[in-house]
Amino acid sequence: MIAEDKSRRKGLALEAVRMMIRYAATELKCTKFVAKIGESNLASLSLFNKLGFREVKRVEVFNEVHKELKVTPELLDGLQSVKYQQYDEKR
Repeated sequence: MIAEDKSRRKGLALEAVRMMIRYAATELKCTKFVAKIGESNLASLSLFNKLGFREVKRVEVFNEVHKELKVTPELLDGLQSVKYQQYDEKR
């Protein structure tokens, strides 16, 4: 979530989620990602659409949309330009 209005609409969330996906897929060997998003949260729905997530379910009782992204070689190729650093606990 990007809470500050002045920091929104600059691609920060997109880049942060792309980094998380690349790290989780390459380092942790995750093969699928799931997002549960409130159906009224249009900004998040748009963000996850841009990332390639596909709707797999709607949960009416919670007003949620469930989206999923499967890790493929093509996805990983598209994330090669995303840079991240290992976290150093000693800092």
